[in-house]
Amino acid sequence: MSLTGEISRASAANALGLVLVAMGQIVSIPVMVGAWGATGYGTWLMLTTIPAYLALTDLGFLAASTSEMTARAARGEKDGVRRLFNALATLVATVAVAINLIGGLALWAVTGATWLAGNVGALHLLLLYCGLALISRVSLAALRANGAYAAGTLTYDILTFAELMVTLLVVCAGGDYGDVCLVMIAGRLVNILVVHALLKHRVPWLALSLSAVSLAELRRLVKPALSGMAISASLSIMLQTSVLIIGAVLSPAAAAVFATVRTVSRIPIQCIGVVSRATMPSLASATALGSRERRQHLVHLNGFWLR
Repeated sequence: MSLTGEISRASAANALGLVLVAMGQIVSIPVMVGAWGATGYGTWLMLTTIPAYLALTDLGFLAASTSEMTARAARGEKDGVRRLFNALATLVATVAVAINLIGGLALWAVTGATWLAGNVGALHLLLLYCGLALISRVSLAALRANGAYAAGTLTYDILTFAELMVTLLVVCAGGDYGDVCLVMIAGRLVNILVVHALLKHRVPWLALSLSAVSLAELRRLVKPALSGMAISASLSIMLQTSVLIIGAVLSPAAAAVFATVRTVSRIPIQCIGVVSRATMPSLASATALGSRERRQHLVHLNGFWLR
């Protein structure tokens, strides 16, 4: 497949994912407000800011590992890809366990804010969901790094959208925060299994194996991982902290209003990343192969879409 065709397929997958995310966000607002009221919906948004923060705990290793796996795959270094994939999977699984152990212990000491203290059970479930969400991105990263960007992205985004739709059905049926969290956890488990099955089908030589784990692989990625995390961390903190502060200082209902306006206003901004994200694996491959012409073509392609 030509480079342009490859980027077009990946961009189309990103675009569909963006449409699904936008649809899900827009539909969820009236459904949750109608079922829980503005205050209940605002409280839910405040609760889910905590997993959003914890999603940063992979410290950028997922993004850095994806680029490195892509480069190694382009050079035909299958053993190197295996070592890095298994090291990444081990790290993310360890982080997921740590999130639940440390976060779980911290929640037992929660006092003060009633919106938080009254929902400790739901927060425990959200911590579990956060860990599973991190794990689900490992197989997706491997698919994107090994020539299956479009297939992996489409599968992952469709499953995530289906997870949200089932969650909203539970909300409409009278489910509370705990019920919703349980459905989300079940949906994420399905996501992990299906995406990993797709990985085994598309990249059969890449398998999980403890014997292939190499911590040295991760140590090499510390600097690029932390550099990449700085951008995503600052954006996440800016977006999530505002909801938390508004909800705590004003009211959960005010947080719901703010989040609704923010959701709609950010859709055009998210469109910018449709092509740029799709070109990342190809750019990593071009760099690994030393193809200056291919890199320039990708840079020009990004510039064309951003004009």
